[in-house]
Amino acid sequence: MSYAKKMQEIWAAYVDEHGEEPSAIGDCFEWATRKGLWKPRPTDVSKIFNREMADALREQTRTDASGREYRAVICVREKKGGVQLSLWGDADSAPQAFVEKAFRQRRDSLVDGAYKLKMDADHFNEFRKPDVPIQLVLDLTMDVEEREALRKAEAEDDDAEKKSA
Repeated sequence: MSYAKKMQEIWAAYVDEHGEEPSAIGDCFEWATRKGLWKPRPTDVSKIFNREMADALREQTRTDASGREYRAVICVREKKGGVQLSLWGDADSAPQAFVEKAFRQRRDSLVDGAYKLKMDADHFNEFRKPDVPIQLVLDLTMDVEEREALRKAEAEDDDAEKKSA
């Protein structure tokens, strides 16, 4: 049985015993450890380092001359010799093919998330039959344009503030 499946079974047992949803994972943790259903797995220090470094690199940003904040370091996942690797490169100097692959993978991740969200909403609407079905707008064009306009307005406000100071 996979580790994820075991964790799902612990959650199901917690909900069965407590009969309350939504529930906090922290409450489930306390219950599962008290009952001896879960113990921390042995830790591989290199995995901890890799995860923490990846988180730090994902957070690293720069601002270009036009005032756009962008990720300074980008990632491509690929298999080499049957091993899954995450390769990292500087957004300003990595080869274009690497950058294109990184962007394609990030876009695919967005599409996967949108697809799963749509399946969840469709399921809810079909099987729960709410009086007002949940409507999703998956075209994010306007949302992105609004954020871009907000960024420009904030930059203009900052410039005006600096000039008046």
